[in-house]
Amino acid sequence: MANTFDLQFINVVQRYMTWLDRATKKGLATSWVRNIDPNVVLSFVRYIQAACPPTHAIVYDDVEGYRNKSYPPKLKARFSKHCIEFVESSMAWLKCAIEQGIDSSDFLASINDPRMMRLIVLWIEAGCPEPYDIVYDANAVSNMLNLPTECSIQTPKPGYGEIIVWWDNDWSFQKLRESAVGQKHMADREWKWLDDKGWAEAESGYYKLLLPVPKSNCKSYADQITLLSGTDWKPAPICVVAIALLIHMAKTGKNILKWVNSCRCQESEAADAEETSIIINIQPGHNACHRVTASRYMRDAKLPTWLYMAAAQKC
Repeated sequence: MANTFDLQFINVVQRYMTWLDRATKKGLATSWVRNIDPNVVLSFVRYIQAACPPTHAIVYDDVEGYRNKSYPPKLKARFSKHCIEFVESSMAWLKCAIEQGIDSSDFLASINDPRMMRLIVLWIEAGCPEPYDIVYDANAVSNMLNLPTECSIQTPKPGYGEIIVWWDNDWSFQKLRESAVGQKHMADREWKWLDDKGWAEAESGYYKLLLPVPKSNCKSYADQITLLSGTDWKPAPICVVAIALLIHMAKTGKNILKWVNSCRCQESEAADAEETSIIINIQPGHNACHRVTASRYMRDAKLPTWLYMAAAQKC
């Protein structure tokens, strides 16, 4: 913990105050910083470090369209006794957050992405709920797709903000698209090119997913890979990400990538990721029916805030 005003601590303070300014513009009541219960602050730290995983208490439709939208602050800062008390409360809260493990880089993703900022605001207003488990075992996936599979292993349990899903090596993108679920929730385009590339040949079994890797936006593919170094996480196979998005959309009607937009996948490396990335996302469709889609993304001069990385572990 930084207990002196060194450069690192000042950096945290500067980014936190920038974050707080943008959070109030997205509708956050500034009174929340007066709650410095270490357990509540720890929940915040875990939530923002895990890139805001889904919770039941948030209406995610309220996140859409917040890229450029701001709300008038519920409390305008003035040089008054009230303002001084607010700053003091903010600094006390920040000190507690640092004690719970937050640092300046944890604020960057949300500062750069207004939709993520709005999601954090909604999460705080909902009382800082725990993320819900997203687990789709072999039977559930097989039954929803009406595709046969064999599984004799126990379903693993997800960690904080993780997703568990089953993939069968005998399946293909074309088979997914031809299923009733795929007809409804996969984009009307040719999927055979992914099969022809061999990108549906991931090993059968359970996978843990991070959708997305926290703080992986605004980075090149090489820099995103660096985030995974020293861990068991690898860039996720696109077929595993696709089936997780597809099954969750069919089961709940919800888009796991609601604020993330798009994720790079493992196949980006085969496509020379520094020039062309293989990405997956969910696009709005007719009659409010969102559809999974995969595409090539040509690199431009500016690294986009909306392009993250998907990571996986084979269980």
